[in-house]
This record gives sequence, C-alpha cells and structure tokens, in this order.
Amino acid sequence: MTWPTKKLGEVCKLQNGFAFKSSEYIVSGLFVMRIANVQDGYISLEDPQFIDEKRKGEFKIFLLKEGDILISLTGNIGRVGVINLDHLPAVLNQRVGRIVPTDKIDRDYLFYFLRSPKFFEEVTKGGHGMAQQNISTKDIANLEIPLPPLAEQKKIVKKIEELFAKIDAALEARKEAKQDVAMIMQKALDEVFEKAKEKGWKDKKLGEICEINPRNKSGSLVDETEVSFVPMRSVDEVTGSILTLETKKFLEVKKGYTPFIDRDVIFAKITPCMENGKAALVSGLLNGHGFGSTEFHVLRSKGEITPELVYYYVRRQSFRDEAEKKMTGSAGQKRVPKEFLANSKIFVPPLHEQKKIVARLDALSEKVQKLQALQDETERDLTALKRAILERAFAGKLV
Repeated sequence: MTWPTKKLGEVCKLQNGFAFKSSEYIVSGLFVMRIANVQDGYISLEDPQFIDEKRKGEFKIFLLKEGDILISLTGNIGRVGVINLDHLPAVLNQRVGRIVPTDKIDRDYLFYFLRSPKFFEEVTKGGHGMAQQNISTKDIANLEIPLPPLAEQKKIVKKIEELFAKIDAALEARKEAKQDVAMIMQKALDEVFEKAKEKGWKDKKLGEICEINPRNKSGSLVDETEVSFVPMRSVDEVTGSILTLETKKFLEVKKGYTPFIDRDVIFAKITPCMENGKAALVSGLLNGHGFGSTEFHVLRSKGEITPELVYYYVRRQSFRDEAEKKMTGSAGQKRVPKEFLANSKIFVPPLHEQKKIVARLDALSEKVQKLQALQDETERDLTALKRAILERAFAGKLV
C-alpha cells in the first residue's frame, strides 16, 4: 500500500531545549530533562539533575507537558520517549528536542513511527560529527513520514498495540523467570550470613572494617591523565557488575563526582537505583582511578574483610530492604544515608573462611548469570520482533 508522505515539520512542531549550566544544578527542584534521560522508547529518571523551581518563570517556553514526545539529538541520536505525570515538573535541556503533533497526525501513530527502523535509519544517516553524532530539529523536520488518513492511522496504532501487548506479556514472563533465577542467589547469600551467625563469628559494623566514602586519593594525577568513569546507567542491577567503563580526563571529573579505586565497592544510594540492586565491585580502572555518579556510596575494605564479601553483603535483598527503611528525603529523591552503611553489622569470619565463602558464591553467581543470559537472549528476540512489526506497519503491510 502506498501512502502520501509529508515532512515532519509539516505535521509537527519541533523545539530545542535550553542550555543550562551544570553549575546551576541543585539536589532537588525542577527536573532538567537531559539526553541521558531519553532512552529507547521511555523516559528514565536515573541520574536526575535539578534547577531551582522558583526560576520556573524564566523558562516558561521550555516547561514540559504530559504527552510531549522527546528525542535525543546528540550521542545516541533518535531515541524517543513520552513525558508522563511522573516526570513533571520538568524543563527541556539542550540537545533534547520536543516534538508536538498537529491535528494532522495521531500522536501515537507519530510516536510509533519515531521508534520504527525506517525513521532510525534516516536519523542516523542524517547525523553528523566526529566524536559523537549530532542531528538538529531542522534536520528532523525535513525527514518524511508516510501519512494515511487519520482513521487509518488509528487502525495501525490499534494493531500495533494489540501485537505489542502479546509481546509484552511474553517479556513479563521472561522477567518473572529471571527474578526466580535471581532468588537462587539471594537465598544462597542469606544462608551464608545466617551460617556465619550460627558459627559464632564476631560481628562488626561496616564502618569499623571499611572506609565509607573515603577521600580522593588522586593527588598524583594531572589534569590530562585519563581515568575511568562510571555513570549510574553503567551498573547492571541484575548481575551486579559494571557494563562499560567510560574514559575521561581527570580535569573533567575531579570536581563534582564520586572518586574510587580498584577493589572498592560502589553502592547506589538513590531511589530507585538502590532498590533495584545497583552495586558493583570495581576493577580494571584506567590508571587505577575511577569517578562516578554522585549517587554512589563507596566502601573500601581496611583489610579485615575481603572486598568480595562486602560486595556480596550489600547485594543481598534483605540488606536493601533495610536500607530502604532508612532512606531520607522527598519522594523520588530518597537516599540511603552514609550512617546506615557505617552502622550496619556484618559477621566477619577468619580471612581463610572468607575466601572459601567467596569462591562458592562466585561459582554459583557464574551459573546464575548463564541462566540469566539465556533469558536475556529471549528478551532480545522479542524486542527484535517489535521492530519487525513497526517496519511492516509503516510499509503499509500490517492492516
């Protein structure tokens, strides 16, 4: 089926965000919607940044509304998400575009088209830049969209949503299966620390055997030295590992970020990252030094306990449940205080016993991760099926 096409600028209004300075960011207030918050089909609330809400009047034209479609214009260009009430009040940052449909196009039809392989291909083709890709709202306005009558658009949306609902049900089943697998590890962790109690091993406060948020030990680094950088999104909550280590110059991160070194344990302190299990044992840092999100606590063993055992201790669901009870702050911005970690008690076996325990947990963790990898493969197949459905939909082959 052949439909007429229109340029997106003919059926939508596009807007760029405001160039807020990082020095303006504060711990709470008006949410600044940045590139990192626009993910593949949704808006992420991780690594939030805020400006003073009293300044709302200054940025009236950049205030976001429920239903606004956002698109990333730098880096991973072409990612889109829709604003809902959970994201508000919020303001549009630079290098994020807002796309508002006119009455000539159905909003959901537009959103699904912006997520289609056809659109993504055109966006990446139009991207420019060496270190990272960039695209402008003007470039996007000139891209074409197939435009059947509104009634046909709604039929297409209905069919897409019917098929996606079935895929989502399958994805949910996979998610539950992954959770069942994860519980194997949680049960083993609880048994380890219960047995430690039964054996009469002494317990100590984490603050006695670990430095909590130790001071920066990067005195020997110069501004041009390359170091590793770990944003919150790089910590996998399922495996408890760092997926990717980014590289930055020391000058870029020496102020305003959390410092750590090899064999430190990082633990997310903000909701929902903490509850989701974002914690990792750090290793392989460039020049032995790393920096990351300000929303990490850092635990550094003083030598009486292995870093691995500290890591497994804070990875327990029961530990996170207790941490959640002690969080402070307002809804959506709650954090685990340093004092909770410092005062948490852990049974400390002799070092030779610790090494045996860690070896058993490492072996079990490897098996669990293999099972989780199989579940992930199934999820990727289902996600690919969604892309295939969108490809057919905008080629006129779905209804």
